[in-house]
Amino acid sequence: MRQPTGNSSLAITKPLDGWSHAHGCGRQTWEWDQPEHLEVADGTYAQPPHPGETLREDVLPALGINVTEMAHRLGLSQKMLLRVLRERAPISSDLAVRLERAGIGRARTWLAVQGDYDDWQAEHPEPYSPGTEPDN
Repeated sequence: MRQPTGNSSLAITKPLDGWSHAHGCGRQTWEWDQPEHLEVADGTYAQPPHPGETLREDVLPALGINVTEMAHRLGLSQKMLLRVLRERAPISSDLAVRLERAGIGRARTWLAVQGDYDDWQAEHPEPYSPGTEPDN
């Protein structure tokens, strides 16, 4: 993987839906402040979002940049970032650290959101249909 280049900082200047502003390690950052599980009216829990959805729907628009620019600033290939944004790949530890270094949440928060998504998926498997293959 490429390393972040030169002026690779990303800055979010306004609050994102579901995020709160925090200060840590002398830097400003954003923290995910959604409940671990989202309870719906009948007492069951809704599927937590894939972190790629959060990046795609909240972070990119707040930054005002496109996928190519974000991939460049994070030192990732555009292909890898697109896999995450399209919810085809998880947030890896490496990506979580890169996001934290860019001031977009904390690595452990991104990994916890990914863990919540993965746990829900394991508890609610999609029924298998013969003749279909997983979309990886």
